[in-house]
Amino acid sequence: MSSEPVVNCNCPKTECPRHGMCSQCVAYHRDEKGNLPFCLRHLAVK
Repeated sequence: MSSEPVVNCNCPKTECPRHGMCSQCVAYHRDEKGNLPFCLRHLAVK
């Protein structure tokens, strides 16, 4: 996972300070919220 900003981030929360910063976003969702970010939710097994 790159630490470079992603221009085409598909997360609808465009005001988020981590928008387009995949490494920070994944770490935040994993450590702080205990879930997956929007872009990875389709990979979760239901």
